[in-house]
Amino acid sequence: MGLLVNASIVLVVLIGFLSVKIYRETLGPVPKTEFDMRAYWGPGDVAAYKEDTTIHPFNISYSEEVSYKDAIIKLKN
Repeated sequence: MGLLVNASIVLVVLIGFLSVKIYRETLGPVPKTEFDMRAYWGPGDVAAYKEDTTIHPFNISYSEEVSYKDAIIKLKN
């Protein structure tokens, strides 16, 4: 009976240590990503890119009740 108890204790301790190891590896600090802020991030090649400076019209429609309720909520917070 003593051998079975000792084996169970060793198994529980081993599982505990492995669980802590996996937990620390999984939730450890994420390495900092280095990137160049001056690099081109747009589509295609930087030489072929031309910025679109045109103004596009847009419409926003909403009911007065919605804007009133939204204003009340924002003023309360």
